[in-house]
Amino acid sequence: MGNFSHPSKSQKRSTKKYHPYSEANIHDHNLLSFEYYFNLEKVILGNHKVKNAMGHISLLSLLLCLILGTWAAVYAYHMFRIYKYDFLQFLTLYIVFLNLAVFLFLLTKYLFLNFPASPCTDPTSSFNTIIFVCAVFIEAGWIYFFCRLVLGLKNRKISSKTKLAAKLGLALIGVAVVAGITTYLNTRSNKWLELSMQIFMAVVLVSIFLLNISLILYQHIHNGKGQKTSLRAFGLMNLAGYVCFSSAYLLPDSLSLYTGSAGLLMLNAAPLIWLILFFLRYYVRFSPQNDLSYLEKTFEKFQLSKREREIMKLIIQGRNNKEIEELLFISYHTVKNHIYNLYQKLGIKHRGELVHLAIEARKNMG
Repeated sequence: MGNFSHPSKSQKRSTKKYHPYSEANIHDHNLLSFEYYFNLEKVILGNHKVKNAMGHISLLSLLLCLILGTWAAVYAYHMFRIYKYDFLQFLTLYIVFLNLAVFLFLLTKYLFLNFPASPCTDPTSSFNTIIFVCAVFIEAGWIYFFCRLVLGLKNRKISSKTKLAAKLGLALIGVAVVAGITTYLNTRSNKWLELSMQIFMAVVLVSIFLLNISLILYQHIHNGKGQKTSLRAFGLMNLAGYVCFSSAYLLPDSLSLYTGSAGLLMLNAAPLIWLILFFLRYYVRFSPQNDLSYLEKTFEKFQLSKREREIMKLIIQGRNNKEIEELLFISYHTVKNHIYNLYQKLGIKHRGELVHLAIEARKNMG
């Protein structure tokens, strides 16, 4: 054997090439470390050790989220152009910033899976510095437009104090980003940006939780019980999505992938569901003075009776069943029967679809 001897453990360790995301070193990172956008490997995309099959499932789920989010944003903007409610504009922008975050998730995961030697695997690379900076400003837009959306739903204008708080928050974000970039240029370390992003993300999630709860509990609605129901529905749907999304931090890796992805799908589906089931029903009201002659072709096409035509017009004008009962001097049970028959003939299931049908009829006439 000669002078040959086995190297010691310390010698073995010193000759081994360090890789920040190897299984041996993955536990050296702080829980708040980047891991591809606010601990993304834990929250949405599974742990680093996830198999390629699971990784590609996560890519597919994020792509579905992005497609659904694009649909929701386009539909919200379409509703804004028709009805000119300011909060619909903020809803559109909120969905856009939410899905910019989803796009970052998708981009970093795709690069991590398909280009393991790319700069994205090195937490000290300039690529990750750019991702950090983009993430911070996306989070700022995310929370800002959600705040404006909530104020719009409550029919409240932004106060001077709120404007001042927003300006101070933006200034702090700017200072944190400049400090982070300066630190990176001097030390080639992204730790400051990592910490800034993590703290701000925590602030965003807590703030959105509180804002959704405020919608659920809000009582000062002067436009009827329907809009109060609408606000509660919006708050509950979004709160459920954020609870599902955030719970991925606490669950085992085998479950975090599913809960995180489900949470993002819920957050993108919630605006669509709310617009169709609640906005069209409780916010869209055709004035009784409006000319509804454009509905004549719809009446003839579906062979509606005279009473069904009267009830359809009243529903489009925002009347509830009790008001229809009083206006037409018929029983409540008869009103429900007529509405049921009307829905059957039109092939719809709720008032939101009926209003949407009227909107399409008006557009075709125009």
